[in-house]
Parts: sequence; C-alpha cells; structure tokens
Amino acid sequence: MSSQDSTTKVCCTTGKPLSDHYAGKGEVFSLSPDTKAYQAGKGNSKGILFCFDIFGFDVGNARRFADRLAEHNFNVVMPDFFKGEAWSLSNFPPKGGMSVILDWISRCGTDSVIRPNVDLGMARLRSTGATGKLGATGFCWGGAK
Repeated sequence: MSSQDSTTKVCCTTGKPLSDHYAGKGEVFSLSPDTKAYQAGKGNSKGILFCFDIFGFDVGNARRFADRLAEHNFNVVMPDFFKGEAWSLSNFPPKGGMSVILDWISRCGTDSVIRPNVDLGMARLRSTGATGKLGATGFCWGGAK
C-alpha cells in the first residue's frame, strides 16, 4: 500500500463529501473584515463553535451539520477558518501524499491562524444568546498518523 493510500484510509474512509449546493437554514455574516461565518440556531442558549473538515466552509455538508445541531437547540457558529482556501475536492485523495496536506495545514490551519476566529466565534455565540456552557466540535483537517 502506498503512503498516499494509507493517508487516505486514515483520513477519509468514506470518500469525498457531497459537492451539493446546500445553502443552509442559517445566515452567512462577516465575523471580521476578512472572515465570513455561518450561524444557525441564533438565540438558543447552548452554544457550539463548529469546525468543518478540510473541504471547507462552502461545502454543503458543513452547513447541513450546523443546521442539524441547531435543530437540537444549539446556537452554532462556524467561522471560515481557511478564509476561502479550503482543500479542493478535486485534489482528493491528495496528489503528493500527506506532506502536501501538512504544508497546507501549516499555512491555513495553525493555532496562530485560527485562534482569532475561535475567539470571535465564541464572542458571537455569547452576543446572540448562548448563555450557558460553550463547546466546540468538528471534523478532520488531516495530519493523522
């Protein structure tokens, strides 16, 4: 088995996400001057910061999952952590193996890059009704060994 095959098997054994155009039930807004976000369930007292997978903010699966959480009475904010530079569906499985994904993560997915939007997302949850505990959940950004 090649390195690429084992990377793909560890990362996504079920294949690519749907590339549909699900718009969602929530709203897209500007979280900061250079970052948009999606929010569903505004006003619910339980808050979740949702981190989509490497395929990003604009893939329907991410908004669909945020909407499902909102249906269970969660206030959900999903910042576009990658600021429009999500991993392309056309480049999956990754051509060039795991090193290509790790290079991309070092550019788009490090703590110093995403932390400001985590903090802004949590503040947005608080300002839109999340008065209880806040949590976070999300999906794979690669890097597993």
